Amino acid sequence: MIVIHREYLAEVDAEREKTDRIRNEANAGLRGIQLKEYVTNIRTKLHTERAKEKREKYAATVLKAKEEKARLYEARVKALAGDD
Repeated sequence: MIVIHREYLAEVDAEREKTDRIRNEANAGLRGIQLKEYVTNIRTKLHTERAKEKREKYAATVLKAKEEKARLYEARVKALAGDD
């Protein structure tokens, strides 16, 4: 009777381990997908922030260049007109 009970318990444990392994493999796939989504979101956020900073820096540089061009134009006009 004890031998049969041990065999039964061994079968139950083996079945439980098999079920747990299958469940863990299924969840591992889900966790992998979730991790990929998380990494993708972080990379997208970083890219967006960096692109925004670059656009702002570029716009500031263009504005400075336009202001300098206008200043030089005014100086040239004054020089040609003889106003010092």
